[in-house]
Amino acid sequence: MMMMMMSKSNSSKSIVNGGNIAKKARRSSSECLDHIMAERKRRQEITQKFIALSATIPHLKKIDKASILSEAIAYIKQLKEQGKKLEEESRKKNRTVIESVSLVNKRHGAYELVEARALEKQVLIRIHCHGHKGVPQVFNHLTNLDLSVVSTSVLPFGTCALDITIVAQMGEKYSASMKDLVQSLRLAIPLC
Repeated sequence: MMMMMMSKSNSSKSIVNGGNIAKKARRSSSECLDHIMAERKRRQEITQKFIALSATIPHLKKIDKASILSEAIAYIKQLKEQGKKLEEESRKKNRTVIESVSLVNKRHGAYELVEARALEKQVLIRIHCHGHKGVPQVFNHLTNLDLSVVSTSVLPFGTCALDITIVAQMGEKYSASMKDLVQSLRLAIPLC
């Protein structure tokens, strides 16, 4: 068993530890003053850091150090949760969902194609048909469905076929699926 005992003398402290006596020198007055100043500076820096930390925490009611630390911990956890939610929302938005439907018919010995693809609020429509009479019905039908035409291309293909490409923007009232859109477009141009 170790025995520790302290004895005081005028110039130093003696520590008795298992029979060995070690002398601990006293600090000079300038060393004590330096130590006091360094400790004061350290405490001031800590206090300034607490003030800076408390300024970043919204709705802080108490300004004692324990309250500042506990509120800072709670606020950091809240920010982490918000960050996770924003990352999740961002991942959901960045997932590109393309809905695509095609309908191919053989009519009067020729193939007809109606195809639609949706990406967010835009729709790409391709129609390959025979005859020229169905073009105005297509545009009227799109307007009735609350699709506004952004760009269009109507190209002749051969002697009597047309290749129609349309990019349209969905309006607020648009609610049809791509399958419904393709089927309704096919019905809107029965003479193709």
